[in-house]
Formats: sequence, C-alpha cells, structure tokens
Amino acid sequence: MFNKLIAFSLIVFVFACSPKKDTPNTSNSEEKPSAETPIVDAPKSDKPSLKSLESYVGKKPSEVQLFDNADLTQRIEKLLGADYADFKADWNEESPIMKDGEILYFIGCKSGACAENKYFIMLDLVDPNINIINMRNGRPRSYEEGAVIGMPDTVAEAFDKTRQSQ
Repeated sequence: MFNKLIAFSLIVFVFACSPKKDTPNTSNSEEKPSAETPIVDAPKSDKPSLKSLESYVGKKPSEVQLFDNADLTQRIEKLLGADYADFKADWNEESPIMKDGEILYFIGCKSGACAENKYFIMLDLVDPNINIINMRNGRPRSYEEGAVIGMPDTVAEAFDKTRQSQ
C-alpha cells in the first residue's frame, strides 16, 4: 500500500511539473496575460524633466534665475500651497546648487535670520520629483511632490549641517 502511495505521488509530481502544451483558445473569453507576457514599462511621469537643471551645478539659484523657470516655479508653488508666499519672501540668502548622484540640492533662507526660516530643496533628476524641507524656528516640515527622495550620504550630511546651523 505504501509503495502505491509513493508511486501515485511521483506520477502527480511529474504531471504537475511537466510543461504545458499550447492549445488554441476556443473560448470566447478575453485573452489574459500569462507569466510569459512581457511587462510593458509603466508610463513615464507626466512631470517635466529636471535634467536640464544639472548644468547649473556650482551656481546660485538667483544667478541662473532658477525660480523664473515657469515649470519649476509652478511645481514649487503647487507643492508649498499657502506657504509659497513665505518661501518667496524669505528666500534671500542661498547656497550654490550642489549635486550628489542624480540629486540636486541647495539651501536658502531669510537674510540675517537663517535660524528662523530656512529651506532645503532636493530635485531628483531620474524621477522628476521635488522635495522641500522647511525648518522654521528649528521645526522641520517636509513637502514632497511625489515620493520622499532618499538622501545619499553627502546630501544627508549637508541636511544635518543645515538643520543644526544658526
């Protein structure tokens, strides 16, 4: 009896593991994708690319009129919402635009009062995404256009230095 059970299990295993034969679809149902159907890339983001901003590395945002770029300005305005007016009013001092990997980042603050209100901006060049961290009176608030941008080590160090600076 035990030998019959093992033989039966072996037969079931062999048939279960054998490749399936292609048979014509005779049903009227819609064809369903199989595991062998190639995966089509997801549609690209509808947000404009930020890749052209890479040429500004080493320059200050005001030098290159970064905030005069209509697409970027609209995206930042939408991202910050009601806080956009404060952002524009308090963006008086700034760092040069820096790059680490595919992330551009720069810092701006209220002139003479950086401890009161400063902004750390990150732009992801691969997935056109913007993150802004506003540190008002030592309390950070994050604005993400899409996903949170992961900070490479250099960016994280710059953020920590900015957060702790007066």
